[in-house]
Amino acid sequence: MDTIESITPNDALFMVQGSVLSQATDRGARDNKFGLSAGDGFVTNTATMSKYDLTDPRGFFNELLKRPYKNRLLLAPHLYGPSVSGVAAAAAFDVAAKVDSSWGVLATDGYCNGNECMRLPVVAGEMGSQLQTQDDLAYYDGIAQYVQLGIAGDGSESPLVGWIWWAYNANSAGTGGLTTDDWQDLLWPKIRYLVDYYGLKPWYENPAAFIKNIEAEKNDALMARAAADAAAHSAAGAADQSPLNLTGLPVVRFGAKPSADAAAAGAGAAADTTVGGQLEVPATVEYIP
Repeated sequence: MDTIESITPNDALFMVQGSVLSQATDRGARDNKFGLSAGDGFVTNTATMSKYDLTDPRGFFNELLKRPYKNRLLLAPHLYGPSVSGVAAAAAFDVAAKVDSSWGVLATDGYCNGNECMRLPVVAGEMGSQLQTQDDLAYYDGIAQYVQLGIAGDGSESPLVGWIWWAYNANSAGTGGLTTDDWQDLLWPKIRYLVDYYGLKPWYENPAAFIKNIEAEKNDALMARAAADAAAHSAAGAADQSPLNLTGLPVVRFGAKPSADAAAAGAGAAADTTVGGQLEVPATVEYIP
């Protein structure tokens, strides 16, 4: 991220996937006792990390707080149910409690290093399923309830600002897609599930509003980019405070041709500029003392 930031300062938006959950080298990402999907790995509670032998992400967050792009970073955990991630099946409320102890608390309470605290926005970087087993349905029902109701249970502070469903194409073996295997039709039960549980708003329900929203988002992005560029140029200008030496350089002043008396008095040498034999604007050439 540091390299990207050096190439495109104040421009990039970073989405960070979590690590695998277990520290032990003889266990794969699918084998973790805490019950979060691989690609989460954002638990920062010391007691929980110790009890379940989880990797410690605090070193990353401590460094992040020092970076200029910290406010342009989103956590992007993977949220896969038992059929894909291999985690043990759990009731919906248990699923919600686990994700709350990971990225949920970072989104609502924030991460603190002792001197500074920062709340981190979260978008589900990947989630997907065939939605054909009770275990998977319980998992995604739990995530949906947590997202919709938030910490307070009234939806006033949802910890998830967005999600990305994996995948659209039908040939994703673990999750399937949103289309039939022959790509000729949509899988409407999945679409309806995402509409009902995750607030999906298909474009075809209101095409005019969809296009208007896309244009508004585009304009917002352009304005944000212009503001960032202006800030970068301003900072660069402020950094260079060396005075500009103009001594001895000619200055061309455009306007009325000076009178003969003014020229004789040494106010400046008059010159007529011509292009193709046509008289242009008279100019006075002076030199900065």
